[in-house]
Amino acid sequence: MLVCQWHTCFDFALKAYESGSEVITTPFTSVATMQAIHWNNLKPVFVDVNQADLNIDIGQVEAAITRETLALLPVHVFGNPCNVKGIDTIAHRNNVK
Repeated sequence: MLVCQWHTCFDFALKAYESGSEVITTPFTSVATMQAIHWNNLKPVFVDVNQADLNIDIGQVEAAITRETLALLPVHVFGNPCNVKGIDTIAHRNNVK
């Protein structure tokens, strides 16, 4: 499916998952990230950013995961990519999207 903006992509991706009610993300993001979570009747769980690049602190992500965690939704900040490999490893280890 082709989408015209990243917000629509987030919205469709969250609709595709069926189990869980929480999405772990960073509070340092755009309103559209929160809209996608809210429009899917999910609860945002915020993990703080690290001081080095202002991206989600992956050292805090795993501790925030619960039985209700559906997905991890990191974002890149100011052109600095977040630690995608580290986040992917945590997601696989905990069976979350």
